[in-house]
Amino acid sequence: MSEKIYCWTDKFEKVSLSEWENGPFATIEECVKDAESECINGEIYIGEFSKATVDVNELEEILYDAEVHMCEQVGEVAESWNISSIRGEYANREPIYDKYNREFKQLVMDYIAEIGEEPEFFEQVDIHERWVGKKEEQWHEVQEEDR
Repeated sequence: MSEKIYCWTDKFEKVSLSEWENGPFATIEECVKDAESECINGEIYIGEFSKATVDVNELEEILYDAEVHMCEQVGEVAESWNISSIRGEYANREPIYDKYNREFKQLVMDYIAEIGEEPEFFEQVDIHERWVGKKEEQWHEVQEEDR
């Protein structure tokens, strides 16, 4: 499945992919054509969804947790053990940290792929509005004629 999909509705209250009534479609144009085939006349809302991505924690958080755990394990003798800082007087560590942070994130992504749990779900990233059918002015004229 594509990395991006579109769904449409003529009700704006929709918030999640499961609540959008029509779709998924590969393009906005396909949504408009489908709405036209449904004889919709008026504004439609097209939800743009992207495949959800895994947001892996920074290595810094893991290292900090190790510092805290060590303090809990051995007491205050470990309070000065600082493996997570990469700023200020520890700025010389930043290139080393960056290298291992990239490798750590890749390790997590490789693990997720190997166990077959890559996300197959989507998150809403945008909403596009389109007019379908007769133009608004024409629509009002037809309604007046019908009275």
